[in-house]
Amino acid sequence: MLEEVKKDISDLAARTAAETESIGSRYPHYFFADEAPAPEGRGMLLVSGWRARPFLQEVGTADVSSLEPGEQARTLLLNKNGRLIDDVQLLRLEPDDRGRDRYFVLTHGPTHERVKTWFRGLSDGYVLFDNDDLRRKVQGPVVVEDVGLDLVDDAAIIGAAQAFRQKVKDSAND
Repeated sequence: MLEEVKKDISDLAARTAAETESIGSRYPHYFFADEAPAPEGRGMLLVSGWRARPFLQEVGTADVSSLEPGEQARTLLLNKNGRLIDDVQLLRLEPDDRGRDRYFVLTHGPTHERVKTWFRGLSDGYVLFDNDDLRRKVQGPVVVEDVGLDLVDDAAIIGAAQAFRQKVKDSAND
């Protein structure tokens, strides 16, 4: 519903005169999911925060709570109707210097923006998660950063992302 309203606003704005060209910051609010270019190959998200573990536990099918730092798992992301959004790989990282959990989420290129937008909407409470209980919400908030686009200035995170991507690629070729 949020994406539909954003599209309606975009259409309305396109029909009116604008004084300035707007530019986006991508986060916390991306303009429109359908405008975003799909990354080639696979995309990489960094999900972090005090509630990152319960957030990922609730949005996917894997037992994220049992993962130790350095361990990975495959999980299916399903929408509120049980339809597949993406089949992703998770890697639990060491907590940051403040003790917040951090996870890499390796997505497929064609669904990368959809997963990112969905995660951010769930985290912010803007996406309906349960038709029967309008107040039900996925635990959060969490920070969802696109390792390929957002200004991730931590060299260790970038290096770990590249190593995880290569490890998943190598295991797929075996």
